[in-house]
Amino acid sequence: MKGARELAKQEGLKHYFTGLPCKHGHIDKRQTSDGTCMACSREKSAKWTLLNREKYLELKAVSNDKRKHKNQAYARMWRQTNPEKKNAIEANRRASKLQRTPVWGNHSNIKMFYEVAEVLSRGGVLFHVDHIIPLKGKEASGFHVENNLQVLPWHQNLRKGNRL
Repeated sequence: MKGARELAKQEGLKHYFTGLPCKHGHIDKRQTSDGTCMACSREKSAKWTLLNREKYLELKAVSNDKRKHKNQAYARMWRQTNPEKKNAIEANRRASKLQRTPVWGNHSNIKMFYEVAEVLSRGGVLFHVDHIIPLKGKEASGFHVENNLQVLPWHQNLRKGNRL
């Protein structure tokens, strides 16, 4: 009878599970390549990261840069090959914004946020108008009104995403 690791190798799996503790007492998946416990592997990786902080940050920056360029190229290609989907997504976003703009909102103050973002963007860093409480958030949904808006640098706004 074959063991779990041999069966995982035959099936081309990266991980397998035995239900038995490793030599350090962890009950977790194991790597098919060498039989290493995933919990032990995570601990070893965390320890290396702490001991080699500068090298870790350098490797992470290089990896993020590669991934960023690859993702940007993919997004550009997707927009070019799917203009109707891109337009539908943008139309949906604009419609959602209109639906979340109440009649009692101060439209001149809202417009002022966009003008401030435009003026600040002339300094070289692009600024976005961000909704503090997102218009379509998972926990809560806000309105498109002046007291729910803030001007942020583009990278902070994109990092925040659709979260509070």
